[in-house]
Amino acid sequence: MVKSRSSNQFRDCWIKFDQLMRYYRRMKKSILLMAISLLSISILYGCGGSSAPPTESLSSPSPMSVNQSKAKPQETPTSSPNMSSGSGSPSISSPKASAGGSPKSTPVPGTSVPATPMPPTPVPATATTVSNPVLPSPTPLGSISQPTSVAKAKGQFSAIATQTPVIQPSKPVPASSFKEPDFQPLAGYPSFNEDQILGFSKVIKEEFNAVYDKIGISASVYQSGKLWSEGLGFAEESLPMEGHTPVGIKSISKTFLAALILTQIEEGFYELDDGISKLLSGHDGYESLDKSVIPDVTVRELLTMTSGIAASESNQTQEAIEVMSGPSWEPAAALKLIKREAQAPGNFEYSPIANSFLLAMIAEYKTGENLYSLYRSVLLDPLSIDAILMPDMIAPDSIAHPYGIKESYGGSGGFGDLEKIPAWTKASCPQCFDDFTFINADARIAWSGAGIVTNAQNLSRWGYELFSTHGHAISDPVREILRDSFSDQVVVFTGPKPSYGFHVAKNIFDLSDGSALVSYGHPGGGSGTSSVLFYVPDLDLSIAILANSELGSQPGNCKTAQEAMLSALDCIGHGFMEVVAGVSVTPLAEGTGPRLTIHPTIDPTNPPRIAVNNFIDLDPFIGITKLRAAYGHDFSIGDEEYDPEYKSCRSMKHYLDAYTYAERSSGNFGSYNTSGNVKYYAPADGELIDIMTNEFSPGEIEYQFTIMSDEYPNLLFTFMHVDLLEELRNGASVKAGQHIGYVIRPHGQGEIVTWVSLGAGNIKNISFFDVMSDEVFSEYQSRGVLDREQMTITREYRDSNPKPCHSDNMGGKFIPTQEDGPGEEAFHMWQYGPDNWVFLNP
Repeated sequence: MVKSRSSNQFRDCWIKFDQLMRYYRRMKKSILLMAISLLSISILYGCGGSSAPPTESLSSPSPMSVNQSKAKPQETPTSSPNMSSGSGSPSISSPKASAGGSPKSTPVPGTSVPATPMPPTPVPATATTVSNPVLPSPTPLGSISQPTSVAKAKGQFSAIATQTPVIQPSKPVPASSFKEPDFQPLAGYPSFNEDQILGFSKVIKEEFNAVYDKIGISASVYQSGKLWSEGLGFAEESLPMEGHTPVGIKSISKTFLAALILTQIEEGFYELDDGISKLLSGHDGYESLDKSVIPDVTVRELLTMTSGIAASESNQTQEAIEVMSGPSWEPAAALKLIKREAQAPGNFEYSPIANSFLLAMIAEYKTGENLYSLYRSVLLDPLSIDAILMPDMIAPDSIAHPYGIKESYGGSGGFGDLEKIPAWTKASCPQCFDDFTFINADARIAWSGAGIVTNAQNLSRWGYELFSTHGHAISDPVREILRDSFSDQVVVFTGPKPSYGFHVAKNIFDLSDGSALVSYGHPGGGSGTSSVLFYVPDLDLSIAILANSELGSQPGNCKTAQEAMLSALDCIGHGFMEVVAGVSVTPLAEGTGPRLTIHPTIDPTNPPRIAVNNFIDLDPFIGITKLRAAYGHDFSIGDEEYDPEYKSCRSMKHYLDAYTYAERSSGNFGSYNTSGNVKYYAPADGELIDIMTNEFSPGEIEYQFTIMSDEYPNLLFTFMHVDLLEELRNGASVKAGQHIGYVIRPHGQGEIVTWVSLGAGNIKNISFFDVMSDEVFSEYQSRGVLDREQMTITREYRDSNPKPCHSDNMGGKFIPTQEDGPGEEAFHMWQYGPDNWVFLNP
């Protein structure tokens, strides 16, 4: 359930101090963990999220506070003012009464119905867990001169009615309770053509599979009413990530704030060059601030991050803990954690929250309305966009859990679910607010700078509605000013060739055909999430990518990533742009020109026999597991047969072993070692993709990779635990029969996964024996295999004879049952027996 912020009287400071001291005495152990985590949160937010938390309550008359106790939500209809637009050079009219009430939104066709689940790619990452670097906030890069466009904007906004409305209630109107968005899949939209859909899927899978410390990702592309989305991996353990899964978008939230502030200026509430001392005069929170730290800067300087106000610091951890865990919350108090005196305005210095919090305080104070109420009435409801603002609302039950290195957030155990860190649970903090969790506590240091939660589908629509000339989030004059607000100077920020405008960023992407595309949007990240929003005006294309781990801090693997300093998310966006622009993802023969090659879809029940070469030296092996065997570990993630409850597991690949059960159980392997002696080969012509590494022992690196067929790009072969030849890396072309590597582990087994990409994130694992040519199969027949069907346990048999296993986080190993015989030894002997293996003749 989502709850709304209500007005709340503040406790006396001495009472709070006494409560805090008693709280500290009772929570000595947890406090240390929380302090460490809070320190890390403020550092990690860098260019993408919120920064340090608020520190104390404000004196009466109080602005709105959040009392996060149980509240019954109800739907409250809202409307937004009519925004008129002129022609020719943009000008902005004063607000007028309108019978229409709200701007016309892009039609939302159809009724939302659940979409087909989009499970992830079937190959689980085996890469070594590597801690993400802790990225500091970007440092200033010189002084930014006022661009011509901004100077023009100043003149345009001066046409607004200069009489600023005087709204000075004793306190802002409390937020109404809103119905929680259901974040259902958007239905009724036409999709892109088949070539583009396959191209999008290829791009996101290649990048996602190549990075480390990951859990899930979702992406959506929107263009002129067409919508595509896909999810890979997991929103949390056993729950697939999908295109409609809500995720915290962090600093992309600033684009919503920019739209609201510029709309309020259009409506005459204040002007771009008004100072905050004028706009917040009488605001208790502002009046209590140190003016050497928060000087009298203008709205323009706040929007462009040139105010000279420093980013928040996190050295006041005791104050931070109170704000993140206490019964009430005040946004203005975050600014009191800033200790450095402000610098002279003019230099770009990205601040995750300081500028955004001040802008939101202005928006609330000059209208007397809660920020989330403003978002709902002005931006979200008129456009039928599902999103919430935290901590005004608590996290929805379906939100993707953030994942990161738990030691950076007060936990232990390496990469994992930050929601499950004990210090961030109500059990560890009984005096914390009712809905105390990592996500809800973190939201208190995010708010207007990084507090919005939505999904990829809605976010891609938002990018289009905001930036496209066909959009309706803001008026045409305001949109022109927003798109023309960027500095002429490249600044230190994320993405290729970045510049910054009114709380929005601009990047320039170089495509592989030599052309370039400009994009508008913003990145986000920190506290176990990462995100990007790109709108490309030349393509009228909006791209949203959300991940529930910090992929935005990992370098990308696309061909231009190294030279352009692209992140993994930047590379996905870059790839999507190339797909829509018609630039090839897979280069063709010389003279054919760049384009995307697409082939007919494959029926998994009757696949083409394209494996014209065996994938491995067969001679030393004495047995092969059947498809769906109960040997090794469960391997069915992404397939429709996957059981998230782990009651009916199956290994949907083939193992080959050169040793008997007695040799493996005793460790007496004899003189022969498969490591470095058994070769792997390409079974068909194709391209090497999704290469990942794993250090299985000190100094010993093995590879996992996939060969995508040239003839049928949606038919793929995945290899694991391989000593890959040095000359073969991502994007390399291989020919059938080409030597590609060796079995690497001492006395290791051979492995092969054969699978079909069905589109929209769906896959089907099949047997290698179903796609090998008759000539290749004859090699197995000579070793005693009777027919291809012998190598597969049918789905019907496995479903009626289920085998349980441990969860994926515990390795997915199969669990003995009573039917397997008494004792673990009997179970292992059964696993190595003819129910799961086909044994070869010498």
